Amino acid sequence: MIQCITEHTEKTMKLLLWPMIAIVLSMLHSIQAWAEEADLIGHMGRMQYFTHKTGLAINAQNKTLATFYAHEMEHSLNEVMKIESFDGHPISRHAENILLPVFKQFETALEKADWSAIQSQYRKVIKACNQCHTTTEHEFIIIRENPDNPYLQDFNPPAR
Repeated sequence: MIQCITEHTEKTMKLLLWPMIAIVLSMLHSIQAWAEEADLIGHMGRMQYFTHKTGLAINAQNKTLATFYAHEMEHSLNEVMKIESFDGHPISRHAENILLPVFKQFETALEKADWSAIQSQYRKVIKACNQCHTTTEHEFIIIRENPDNPYLQDFNPPAR
């Protein structure tokens, strides 16, 4: 009788094993999708934050501060380019093809400290952000320049 119960239990376990594995795999996929969404939203939030601060530093013509925040923008962009896809859209490819070339032009203008060119390239970066949002069917996310300073920070160059 014990052998019969053991065989029955073994058969039941084998029958339940595959559905349990399928459920676990499904849960892992959902967790991974949630983690990728959280990563993308987090990196986009940081990019928006640093883009705004870069703009305020540009408006104050503070090259050191603008360069510092542009570096942080670039770090966020690099993190976004590590996200292969989201919601069926090739995020890394779009960021690399749409935003990266414009950002590199912005960095070049910043190195030269030509404020007119810097402002123009900064606006192109923002336009590229919006183009990427449109390409990924998120055109309802609109990035705009904002000259208002909500921070407890002075963006002017230090007095010498």
